[in-house]
Amino acid sequence: TARPARCLLDECKVQNCPTCANDTCSKVGQECEDPDTTATSTGDWVCKCPPPSTHQATAKPAVCEIDECDIPENNCTANCIIPNTPNCQQVCFDPNTAPDSLGDWTCTCPPPTSGKAQAHAALCTVDECVEHGATCIAEGQTCRDLNTSKLNDWECVCTAPAKGSATAQKATCILNECIEDCDTCSKNTCKDAGQTCEDPNTSESSKSDWTCKCPPPSTNTATGKPATCEVDECKENGWKCTADCTGVLNCAQQCFDPDTNATSLDDWKCVCQPPSTDSAVTKAAICTVEPCIHDNEPACEQDPDGCEWSLLPTPVCKPIPCQHTKEVDCKTETGCEWLVYSGASTNAGTGAVSYEVLVPVKPFP
Repeated sequence: TARPARCLLDECKVQNCPTCANDTCSKVGQECEDPDTTATSTGDWVCKCPPPSTHQATAKPAVCEIDECDIPENNCTANCIIPNTPNCQQVCFDPNTAPDSLGDWTCTCPPPTSGKAQAHAALCTVDECVEHGATCIAEGQTCRDLNTSKLNDWECVCTAPAKGSATAQKATCILNECIEDCDTCSKNTCKDAGQTCEDPNTSESSKSDWTCKCPPPSTNTATGKPATCEVDECKENGWKCTADCTGVLNCAQQCFDPDTNATSLDDWKCVCQPPSTDSAVTKAAICTVEPCIHDNEPACEQDPDGCEWSLLPTPVCKPIPCQHTKEVDCKTETGCEWLVYSGASTNAGTGAVSYEVLVPVKPFP
């Protein structure tokens, strides 16, 4: 009113004008928009692609594209459980963004992993033995990757019959030759002999050192073969030889096992010490001695009963000590000889000489 009118021209809505859209956009399923509807602004209408496609074109239909990787539902991280792992770092790619080419987007795993999937998340895998296998091979071991969807879980595994493994490094291998089956192993050698197998060094480099050990109470071991088992029955029964002894001879018995072979049992004996020659099997002996044989014949030949055995430190037949300890006792009895450290005479038989007498040494006929 009272001024020039402000004329509007929405070229998307007006039909049959030279510059209008005239349903150009709608015919291809696109939306028409006129950014400037003033009457002087013509030919600036645009066709816009419908979501999720993109692009627009002025005064003509747009060439629409759909990058399916931009669609939130198209998730390449669906298998992401642990952050910063390959499954969480997949790359989405749409090889054909034409609207009529849908469902061709892919998820690709990052190096060094492998894996690719179309229209859904991939499961990324990596065989770490490709990179680290040489570490194991250098030690004569095998590389194994138990879970190719994880990193740093590869391991070196010992070669049979050795056992052992280690994660991300060479393994310390154990070879128990008593248990495993190998060229140098016992293979029940000890067991078949009724013995116990022991491997003193289970390092893989220590071979043929297994031993067979005799079962108690037998003793002995042997390396790489059955042992010759021995049973010294005196170790268990030796105390019985002197358990209830009386007298020097009976208490000086010793145990002796003449045959220590494990199959020869109950043959141990108690043996008396010289001068006795008695013995008894599996029990204490009763030790006796023959009459004393005089070692000092000049002193004892006139008196066979005047000598006795002295057992310590070694058995010896010696004269019986003189029973008299005073000079006066010898004045009336012939048969004592005295050892004198002062005085001129060693004969106290007559009692005519007075001197210091210390020890009577032997009888005298």
